[in-house]
Amino acid sequence: MATLWQRIRKWFRAEDGSMAIEFVIMVPLFVAMISGVVDLSRVYVDQANYYSIARDTARIVARHGMTETTAETYATTRLNEVSDAQHTVDVSTTSTEVTVFIAAPIEVLAKFDFLDFLADMTITATVTHALEPS
Repeated sequence: MATLWQRIRKWFRAEDGSMAIEFVIMVPLFVAMISGVVDLSRVYVDQANYYSIARDTARIVARHGMTETTAETYATTRLNEVSDAQHTVDVSTTSTEVTVFIAAPIEVLAKFDFLDFLADMTITATVTHALEPS
């Protein structure tokens, strides 16, 4: 009987499978963290692309190279090249300046769905340039 109790105590004290258990616990957390970083990085890169496209569009319109309608088509075409999201593009001019506004929902940009808590938010890029004299 004593040997049975000794075997049971020895089994409870053994650390043979501790690395496997730590691995099973840590890997899902690590994968979730990496997926979240990838999602946030993709959203950040898309926002940088939106600013770049808005800046280029505003600069062309400010030099009188395009009309508002043509500029919206140009910006939409460039956006479709860099992202699959449904975009909102608005180009408006006054007598002294041109403003380009681009927006897209975050939930479409994030591929791993780790940004669900940001589902109602949109990424926007607004650029305003002074119109050059005609």
